[in-house]
Amino acid sequence: MSEAQPWSQQPPSIQVAHALITSLLSSGVRDLVLAPGSRNAPISYVAAAAEAAGLLRVHPCADERSAGFYALGLARASQAFGVREEDQEDFLASSATLDAPPSSRAAQEVPTAGPVAIAVTSGTAVANLHPAVLEAAESATPLLVLSADRPHHLRGTGANQTTKQVGIFGAAPVWDFDVPASYPPAQVPSLVRRACSAALGLLSNQPGPAHLNLCFDVPLTPQFPMPVFEAAPLRPLPGQWAERRPQSLSTPTFDPGFPVDFKQVRTVVVAGDSAGPEASHFAAQNHWPLLAEPSSRARNWNLSGAFGNTLCAPVDYQRALGLREASELAKQVKQVVVFGHPTLSRPVTRLLSSAAKVVVAADYATWPDAAAAGSDVVTATDLLDQSRAFQAEGAGLKAAEALFNEASNPGDASASSAEVGKWCQAWLTAATPELGKDPREELCARIWQQAAKDGSILVVGASTLIRVFDRVAGALPEIEGELPPVVFANRGLAGIDGTIATAKGIAAHTGQPVRVILGDLTFLHDAMSLIPTLGGGQDESSLQLVLVDDEGGAIFAGLEHAQAPKELFERCFRVGQKFDYQSFAKAVGARYLAPEKDDYGWLKEANKTGVEVVHIRVPFPCD
Repeated sequence: MSEAQPWSQQPPSIQVAHALITSLLSSGVRDLVLAPGSRNAPISYVAAAAEAAGLLRVHPCADERSAGFYALGLARASQAFGVREEDQEDFLASSATLDAPPSSRAAQEVPTAGPVAIAVTSGTAVANLHPAVLEAAESATPLLVLSADRPHHLRGTGANQTTKQVGIFGAAPVWDFDVPASYPPAQVPSLVRRACSAALGLLSNQPGPAHLNLCFDVPLTPQFPMPVFEAAPLRPLPGQWAERRPQSLSTPTFDPGFPVDFKQVRTVVVAGDSAGPEASHFAAQNHWPLLAEPSSRARNWNLSGAFGNTLCAPVDYQRALGLREASELAKQVKQVVVFGHPTLSRPVTRLLSSAAKVVVAADYATWPDAAAAGSDVVTATDLLDQSRAFQAEGAGLKAAEALFNEASNPGDASASSAEVGKWCQAWLTAATPELGKDPREELCARIWQQAAKDGSILVVGASTLIRVFDRVAGALPEIEGELPPVVFANRGLAGIDGTIATAKGIAAHTGQPVRVILGDLTFLHDAMSLIPTLGGGQDESSLQLVLVDDEGGAIFAGLEHAQAPKELFERCFRVGQKFDYQSFAKAVGARYLAPEKDDYGWLKEANKTGVEVVHIRVPFPCD
């Protein structure tokens, strides 16, 4: 058997791929989603060698569209939960070599991982990533797209699988670069570090997708046997780890000119998608009603340990705002503070458009302000610091004062506990949820309640069902556990495509059971993501798909299009479907369950390994 040749004597395409993978590893990348192809074969060969050495996790995925959303799920879970447990020791050991005092190193959090990378071949394979790339751009999720391409001299010649890949994603990428086939391998690390830094938003403060278009010329295969892949030392990107220091806990000084008026009682806090628990803490600290979307990760937080039982979180706040037109209570709002990306309801959009003052808390270079009402934008850190300073100086109500205390316990001349209590109580009363005749409502309320009990992760389709959750999540009493469910939804562009693949990526990163709640059209849009990949390993996750089937697009029944003539509505909006879900589940190796009405026993069963489809039939809203 011949000896393995060193990497420097491999074909140019393999040398570039080796430099690419080595640089990705040194930048903290640990997950590579790989779609099979010939032109990206150099990446496949070298990535397999890195995986064999225990340095990289390769996630094979046959369909590029699914692969894109699978990578998105991995990246979103990494943002939410941090570095995977098996990587923490490696990351901490490398960060300990940084030039920082030992006391600082001991207090550091686990360093930020690199972006999730996805490698595809040329041609339409790249175009199939576009929906996931757009979602990553709008949700500020770090992805690194590695698209293989033909050499430059084949462009414009009609060569097989050759198209204009440079700029194919338009304005979505935060950074992109076209790498010619003759590119020196020694210069690849610089490109990779630029791409990873851009994707993480380390210097721009704008995470998102970065794109490296890599041209490979033949030969595309290595000389066998291949060399053993050696570990690359972790090298922090600019701002990734080296500047991480424990934050000071000293109380900041309150600035009277700060945009938020902390004395304005008639204020509400809106928490949109991915707002985070900071929105809950801020609302509780100032005793303001919190209007939190299900995927905000701010809904139903129990803050008794930090601020007393002070969180005013109306459940059906849409009802309180007025479903068709602004309620009298909504008209009384003088100030709105916005966290995250609110997109779910028209009542909230109407509120943001009509409020006298809107302050947006944002940590990225771009911020959501669909109503164009955000007269002031502040960072979430500054907002929380100023809130804490205001409370500490005694200018406002102390957190220890009871929220609904009607006794005279003034904080200042313009705001007393009684006034604040009446304001919050008015919202809680007006937002009392009513579980109506629509079976979706009780279903979603029960799913939320059970998730709070067992700590399961929820992924909700971005169409009708997330709106049902928005009105009923937390409606059922006796929710056990101090933390609300962790909920993911693709709300960047609010598309229904890729929901199953995104959930699979989240499950792969966390290693925890994931429950997906989705409608029939959302299921069908991404059903092929359930096809098992032999030897891929990604299908060992526990995934329960709660399929709410009304045979059509129920979201349009709640919009003005429901007033269209019935035949037109059925043909152009509902687009009713008939599909044999049981046979499909069997075909992809998933368990199938069709529970009877009012049977929720499946909710309480322990999650099993593999995929389960729970098929729940409900009437179409207009039927």
